[in-house]
Amino acid sequence: MITKLSYLWTSDRGANLSDRGPVREKRRSLSPSCSRRIVGSMKLQDGSSIVADLTTIGRKTGERRTVELRFTYYQGCFYASSSKVEGKHWCQNMLKNPAVELKAQGERFSCMATQVTDGKLRRYILTLRDSPPRMDRVVFEIKPIS
Repeated sequence: MITKLSYLWTSDRGANLSDRGPVREKRRSLSPSCSRRIVGSMKLQDGSSIVADLTTIGRKTGERRTVELRFTYYQGCFYASSSKVEGKHWCQNMLKNPAVELKAQGERFSCMATQVTDGKLRRYILTLRDSPPRMDRVVFEIKPIS
C-alpha cells in the first residue's frame, strides 16, 4: 500500500491488473473545485505527462525549495520518480515533510506527498512514464488537497 494514505486498490475485473493498471477506490476524493481545475482547465487525463514546479520544505533549513520536475497524472494524483532518494534533496525533503506545493500551467495546488510502496502501482506509473519503463526508479505520489 502507499505509506500514510488509506487507499484500497482493486481492479474492476477482479485480481488481474495486468493491462489496465490499478483502479483506485477512494475513501476521500478530491474536492469538486480541485477536480475541475485539474481535469478542466489543465486538460489532464490519466497517463498525461506534465512539467511542473514542486516546492518542498527543506529538511534541515525549513526554507522553501523549488525544483522543476516531470510528473505523470493518474486518477487525481501527480507522480514523480527519481533514480534514487539519497542525494536527491527534493526526495529527502518530502520524506521529512510531506506537505508540498505543486505549480503547473498557472494553477497552484497544496498537496501531500508519499513514497509509493505498492509494487503494482509503482510499476504501472513507471510504465506510463517511460517506454521502455525504467523499473529501478523510486516513485512519489503527490495528492492535491485543495
